[in-house]
Amino acid sequence: MNHYRKKHLALVIGAVAMLIGALFFALSWFVFDHNMPGYRIALSPGILFMKLFTEELDMGLKLVLLMAGQFVITAAVSYLLLSMSNWFTDTKHS
Repeated sequence: MNHYRKKHLALVIGAVAMLIGALFFALSWFVFDHNMPGYRIALSPGILFMKLFTEELDMGLKLVLLMAGQFVITAAVSYLLLSMSNWFTDTKHS
């Protein structure tokens, strides 16, 4: 898999994780009244990113940081794992 393909796939995975995170957030906020099972697991990349900032932020900014973290951390980890997969599947022999 070439470098461009890995980047593209990592960005797609990050975007899907962000959409899933937005769905979990919306369900937790509107349907489950903040007690949705699996919320902290599904949004763990975004929650990890939010821990870098203070808790004294407006709700809108927290949501933006949560979704940004969900995208950035998931895409970065995906790219790292895709790059590492070449170490194991590379069959070049001298």
